[in-house]
Amino acid sequence: MKSTELLIEIVKEVGGDVYISGMGGNMKEEKFKKEGIEVKYFEFKPFEYPRRWRGFEPFMSAIDLLFNVGGERARELIKGGANL
Repeated sequence: MKSTELLIEIVKEVGGDVYISGMGGNMKEEKFKKEGIEVKYFEFKPFEYPRRWRGFEPFMSAIDLLFNVGGERARELIKGGANL
């Protein structure tokens, strides 16, 4: 089974009708559409947070966020920064 067909089967198995792909995903949208599944693309927009070192480096892992601002503040920033 090819990756597109596998993803379609997974979405159908869990009762979904939308598949959210990462940026740059090479989706065969017509295959999803044929199965009644909408494809949306997640666009992550990095947000700045205080760091222990000079300058800000975007696209770091959540671990970097966690170690720099702590658990509670990281949770607040992630909830406020989510977008679909």
